[in-house]
Amino acid sequence: MKFLPPFRNMLIKNLFSPIKTVEINKLREQLLATLLYGIVAPGFVVYYIGVRDSFALQKWGLITAYTIAFGFILTITFYKRFSYYVRAGSLVGLLYILGTSISIVYGLGGDGRMWMMGFVTLAAIFFSPQISIIAAIIGATTLVSIGWALNQGLIPTQALFLNPMSSWIPTGITFLLVSLVIIGTIGYLLANLSERLEKEHDITNELEYERQELREKTSALEQKQIQLQTAAEISQAITSELDSDTIFQQTVTLITDRFDLYYAGIFILDEEKQYAVLQAGSGEAGHTMLAEGYKLPANESSTVGWAIVNKQARINLDIDKASVRFDTSHLPLTRSELGIPITSRGRILGALIVQSTEPQAFDENDIAILQTMADSLATSIDNARLYQESQNNLEEISTLHRQYLQQAWETVAKNRTDLTHFFVNERFTALEGETSTIEVPLILRGQQIGSLVLETSKPHLTAEEKGVLDSLATQAALALENARLIEATQQRSQRDRIVSEIAGKVQRASKVNEALKITLQELGQTLGASEGMIYLEINE
Repeated sequence: MKFLPPFRNMLIKNLFSPIKTVEINKLREQLLATLLYGIVAPGFVVYYIGVRDSFALQKWGLITAYTIAFGFILTITFYKRFSYYVRAGSLVGLLYILGTSISIVYGLGGDGRMWMMGFVTLAAIFFSPQISIIAAIIGATTLVSIGWALNQGLIPTQALFLNPMSSWIPTGITFLLVSLVIIGTIGYLLANLSERLEKEHDITNELEYERQELREKTSALEQKQIQLQTAAEISQAITSELDSDTIFQQTVTLITDRFDLYYAGIFILDEEKQYAVLQAGSGEAGHTMLAEGYKLPANESSTVGWAIVNKQARINLDIDKASVRFDTSHLPLTRSELGIPITSRGRILGALIVQSTEPQAFDENDIAILQTMADSLATSIDNARLYQESQNNLEEISTLHRQYLQQAWETVAKNRTDLTHFFVNERFTALEGETSTIEVPLILRGQQIGSLVLETSKPHLTAEEKGVLDSLATQAALALENARLIEATQQRSQRDRIVSEIAGKVQRASKVNEALKITLQELGQTLGASEGMIYLEINE
């Protein structure tokens, strides 16, 4: 009988171990509802037969009992406002009443024990093991008590025969043992079912947790992707611009709109590196602060100054608890902020400040993304500065070149008297009528070097004729400049040749006086001088 100890342990364990699984309770409620619905149809048949037979025998008490019992079954089945314990207790109690009544009427040999066993079984299913044990004791005690009362003649009965008194106690003990076996078996099944349901519940919760975590990670990745895409768009927008003011305003506007922030501002150090001056700010507050010429000391007294001094990002997740903050009355709704340094090739240029109306609004991911944008902003600032310097250099070169052209052509005009030419069209002079004068400037690289004047009988020129004149004037100016450059080159070549010849003659002289004489003669002939003198003088 090796199986007895394990069975005994199982029985004891499941008799006294409460089952607290929520899923078991739900299963009990479903089972109770199903059982009640299943009882209604056969219960109606039993009710009909019982009432019919009782009516034939004129047993009005039984008719009343059948009606009350069936009505009670219908009530607890379809009236949902009763709690689970009321409905289950009513069903279990009804089985007890039926078992007791049948045992009283028909004795212990009737169907009363079956109904009483159902009373104990349903108590084990619908309630705790402790309650089912109490139900088993009540059932066994009831049966023994009924058997004793019947044999003593205390209760009238319709039983054909009565069991001897010696069988009452064994009957009660047998009933109790079978009840305990049923209770233990049901408890064992419910305990295992509860354990499985608990494991499934834990697995379900774990899966749900993992799904939620996956959704959060997916949402974070999507948000990060959107932020990176937005940062790339902003970087592309600002790097394609060469005007600093436009770059600053585009940056703060795009950051505020795309990242749904309360405020964004850009501060740039002044030439003395003493103050960070606001260059652009988003919203009405930004415009107001710009109009006020808002600036901050370049020290650690503010978020902007701290980021500039330390060349590191400064994050304040709760502005009310921050010792260093960007404090301004124009931004009363700020709850968290982030300062990002703007550096280029190791040089600190300024700082970018962003603010939110929500606490804990920024994290390390925001720092990385905004730092990338600040680096792009620094590159754009350098590009704009280099572009402005190149524009200034080009303007300076252009100015110098215009001055050179002006001086060159002034020299030409002073030394030449044959630079004005006239053209007369005899056919035109023979015509009578009013004439109009058209003057087209000869422009060479932004500098006017002359004019082309025409007299015509046409009051107005067509667009095509104007285009032809402008094109001819441009080509004429270029041709004149080319001719001047050729003449200047020829003159330099002639001068170099003369200098070379004079130098050769002087070098061939063997005496100082001869060298001086040759030099003076050659220069006088070359320059057309009437008199000249050359002498040596040593200053002490």
